[in-house]
Amino acid sequence: MTLSTPDRVQSSTPDQTAAPVIELRDLRLSYAGHDVFSGLNLNVTPGQVYGLIGPSGGGKTTILRAVLGLLRPTDGEALLFGQPSAALPRAHRARVGYVPQSFTLYPNLTVGENLDFVAGLYGIGWIRRRRRIRDLLGLMDLAEHHRKLARNLSGGMQRRLQLAAALLHEPALLVVDEPTAGIDPILRARFWDEFRAIAAEGRTVVFTTQYVNEAELCDYVALVADGRVVAEGTPTALRRLAYGGDVVDISAPDLDWAAVQRLASLPLVSTVEQASPGWVRLIVEDSARATPGLIRETEEMGCHVERVATSESSFDEVFTRLVKRYA
Repeated sequence: MTLSTPDRVQSSTPDQTAAPVIELRDLRLSYAGHDVFSGLNLNVTPGQVYGLIGPSGGGKTTILRAVLGLLRPTDGEALLFGQPSAALPRAHRARVGYVPQSFTLYPNLTVGENLDFVAGLYGIGWIRRRRRIRDLLGLMDLAEHHRKLARNLSGGMQRRLQLAAALLHEPALLVVDEPTAGIDPILRARFWDEFRAIAAEGRTVVFTTQYVNEAELCDYVALVADGRVVAEGTPTALRRLAYGGDVVDISAPDLDWAAVQRLASLPLVSTVEQASPGWVRLIVEDSARATPGLIRETEEMGCHVERVATSESSFDEVFTRLVKRYA
């Protein structure tokens, strides 16, 4: 996403020169005269896993519905494959796989019948259809349930069935609303392997989640809260934005306040965030460049360095910091 505010983090993403799969241009969405989103810009290129991440009710699903043309903008444009998404030609719409939060398949058909029906809608031939259904039943751990009626599946199994149906025709763009909600950790990891494989083929995955730490697994992330995009960028760029740089922890038994002040004065150090006898947390511009100098300077002051670590704070903490700063 691209914002006209300072919240945006400039950073590289896969296939930046490729034509965008998704574009929102100065999009405004209003209900009853109230702006839900205003001035929203989005640009997603092929080969990305792009996450809209934040708490429930923050506006993530609304953005997805605008992207797919399910909501008509009050102002601005929503484009898919370079075409207005609300009037997308059938050939282009067939390139999209969409999984909403609610179950939309047929409850009175079995798992296998639902997949067979969806494959027929996309014109998938019998040989390819059998192979795709078999592979996806295995991927989603549904093979032993293929004769079970969809209405008798658990909520998590229904999510897996919907995702399998969306993947059948190998879409150029997969859009999934809360794909890992109610999914156990083993299957969640399997889903992420599949998303990465899709992106590696030059296709695109756009998804929402309230599991903030899934940001680490994305190529590009938009943090969404209270009806606005708080910040966006690669996971590394967002962490740097939250802390003002990279975080380096140094443990040295003889490290005193005078030594901490000397380290803080080094050119590559932005600030001292925390310090106590024998330990200091520094914010640096680039940890890879700064760390050798920090070690050398600490040792030259007669403080033996026992441990140096680049802190990888959780994205829960990153998200909290950014919301407090920009909300």
